[in-house]
Amino acid sequence: MTTIVTLIGLGQIGASIGLALRPYAGRIQRLGHDKNPEVSQWARQLGAVDKVDFNLHHAVEPADLVILALPAHEILPTLAQIAPDLQAGAVVLETSPLKTPLQAPAQEMIPAGRYFLGLVPTISPALLTEPGHAPRADFFSHATLGIVAPQGTPTEALKLVTDLAQLLQAEPFFLEAAEADSLMAAVHLLPQLMGVALLNLTTGRPGWSEGRRLAGRPYTGVISAPQETPESLAALARLNRVSALRVLDEALVELQKLRAAVAADDENELLDILAGANQQGERWFQERQTGDWLAVEMGKKSLPETPGFFGNLFGKRKK
Repeated sequence: MTTIVTLIGLGQIGASIGLALRPYAGRIQRLGHDKNPEVSQWARQLGAVDKVDFNLHHAVEPADLVILALPAHEILPTLAQIAPDLQAGAVVLETSPLKTPLQAPAQEMIPAGRYFLGLVPTISPALLTEPGHAPRADFFSHATLGIVAPQGTPTEALKLVTDLAQLLQAEPFFLEAAEADSLMAAVHLLPQLMGVALLNLTTGRPGWSEGRRLAGRPYTGVISAPQETPESLAALARLNRVSALRVLDEALVELQKLRAAVAADDENELLDILAGANQQGERWFQERQTGDWLAVEMGKKSLPETPGFFGNLFGKRKK
């Protein structure tokens, strides 16, 4: 029996899912739809989908699984359009970085016997330092896929989503919607907002005409964080306002600590802050590379001693 998967939104996430499912052509048929016809055609030529349907309703009608690979603010309007087209037993899976504000409205929109779940996709550890936003078949390989399932979701729907994670060569990980939103505010939203703040700070200064010539890797590393469009990033901040304010306030506290150490010319305190951050960054990067979170949590595996991504950026603490 062939499972029909309809991908709505054929950007990096949607097309990468399609490419990862390509080897299962005998078991899975991939239908694709994007509001931009040129993107749809490009995804078809890339091999991310078997067929493109420019009619959104037709694309959804036969689907066992509908994946909304869309920005957070487009999920509910799109769901409102396709809800009447969902066949009995169909599962709708959205991949946005926002969960709680979507859950209740979505449950009201979809007919009985259809199911709405959230997915928090993460990138393969092998690609963390790779530039570019092109879709890849191995985009999710050895990564974690967070799954947010409302209470009462039937086993069949849960199995469909966990099976998808396995086909993507990723590890499924269940979490609550509020937990997902809190975590994503810190690791997805805040880095992008800090990049925005740096851009506004530097490009708005009188000396930018000279400074722009000197900006290098440290600058690029921060400003390259934004992956969302301004509309999408604004929606994430507004719709996840409580968590957004919390992480912004916490970031200000950390900046104040740095400022105080610099103002006091306190070398030891400054080195404590910088070396501690470097150590934690290296630890995270190595943990992310191994992907054996249970072993890390249980203390069963020591981390590799090889230099990591951060490369001792801040040097070693003086004794």
